[in-house]
Amino acid sequence: ATWKILCLEDEYSESWGCPLQISLCGDDRGACTEARRRRVWGVIEGLGVDALALQEVEDEFLDLQPAGSKWTVAARSGQCAVLFPVDSGFKVVGTGNVTIGGLTGCPSAPYVVLESLSSGSLAAVASVHVGASSSLPNFSAGFVSAFEDKVEGLVGDKATLVAAGDYNHNATSALSPEGWSVSHPSSALAGGTSQHQDDWMGSFDWLLHNSPHPVLASTSSEGFMPKSVLGLPQGGALRERAQFEFEEEGGELWFDEIREWKGEEVDVEGARPQDEAMSDHLLVVGIVSLSSS
Repeated sequence: ATWKILCLEDEYSESWGCPLQISLCGDDRGACTEARRRRVWGVIEGLGVDALALQEVEDEFLDLQPAGSKWTVAARSGQCAVLFPVDSGFKVVGTGNVTIGGLTGCPSAPYVVLESLSSGSLAAVASVHVGASSSLPNFSAGFVSAFEDKVEGLVGDKATLVAAGDYNHNATSALSPEGWSVSHPSSALAGGTSQHQDDWMGSFDWLLHNSPHPVLASTSSEGFMPKSVLGLPQGGALRERAQFEFEEEGGELWFDEIREWKGEEVDVEGARPQDEAMSDHLLVVGIVSLSSS
């Protein structure tokens, strides 16, 4: 799985942050942020995956890890990390970092190499956070080449490689390097996994992989906290038009489904910013089939 969990700077930026968080927290931002981070940990503890790539990880978030947590930080570089659960059917046989230009918040992309306890199959999972101004084709080509070399040096060329993260580019326009594929959720909120501050949804969070098998990716709108919301401040002014609207009574979040102002609005299931906000990006879960080594 992969999740950009929202760092403090992005949470409270008046220009590109989350105005719902700013508006609802007021002067009590410290306690509000801590409560949000604890909610994120609650979701993470309930995940049944073998590796979790996180972006915008801060020390303060890791300090709130629950006692008795099943997760360990297997690899980390700056604000990118890969977590590994103690109840996994795999074991960690290697870790490392891919150092390449085009990342943001992470000096390198950390990765873990996993071996199945039952079949011996190998997989490597990296956490990436690509800068919005980076050339995605150039980044992808350079990254997969370096990733392949790094993992091959550890376990040979039998591993399935997955680069999971926030690519800051829409997956629908991504061009995969030869032998690689992009998998993103078809069930994502309004066709996307995050909202750009200019009020459009895009699939920014996805899996880049070299698996020869189809990779299934899914998500839900639980805890979603959009950046651009009707009537809330953004960039020094109140938004007069936006796809999302917050109903203060009950804390409900609504989305304009047909993208015309005040068109057919739908309730964003599982997103109650008043007491359930978690991130401006959706958690994406992927199922990857591995070949026996």
